Amino acid sequence: SMFMDADGVIHDPHNGQEDLRNKTLRHTSIAFKEDSTRVLRGMRFCAQMGLTSCDETIELCKVMFDEYWNIEPDLVRAEWLKWALRSTVPSAGLRFLNSTGWVRHYPELAKMRRCPQDPDWHPEGSVWIHTQFVCDAAKQIAIRDGLNNDETIVLMFAALLHDIGKPLVTINESGRWRSPGHDMAGEEPAR
Repeated sequence: SMFMDADGVIHDPHNGQEDLRNKTLRHTSIAFKEDSTRVLRGMRFCAQMGLTSCDETIELCKVMFDEYWNIEPDLVRAEWLKWALRSTVPSAGLRFLNSTGWVRHYPELAKMRRCPQDPDWHPEGSVWIHTQFVCDAAKQIAIRDGLNNDETIVLMFAALLHDIGKPLVTINESGRWRSPGHDMAGEEPAR
């Protein structure tokens, strides 16, 4: 919450410039709670600008958890499309969604957090962590290849959902994590 007046003077009562320099997302007042869409905007802003949220904003978003169902579906869709199109660090938005607890509104995504992978193939850890890496790489591919908006949206959601079936089929077989048929198992949840 800052503005520039007609004389070009910046008014910054909440030290927003410092937060931007520090790549910090911070709410400016308790009025943040008046619009639950702001949590999804926080996800998008984190992804768009590579921000990390301050603890106070995370806690406020947690309190707003049940307000998700008051958001119009078109607004939910719009924020996810903006995440796909405008993000520079998509994983930052996913981390925000997880830290606020709002990832639980997307149970297929939430299940990926606890789904292990074989460390020989995926030393990064869970399917959730792997998916964050894939989303960041997909965004770089979209930029590198100059994809148009429709192509970028398809690529980003393909990256986000590419392993959505793993939690449904992952097994530990002789001490090794395997996910046979996860590609087919993921078709329905992705839809």
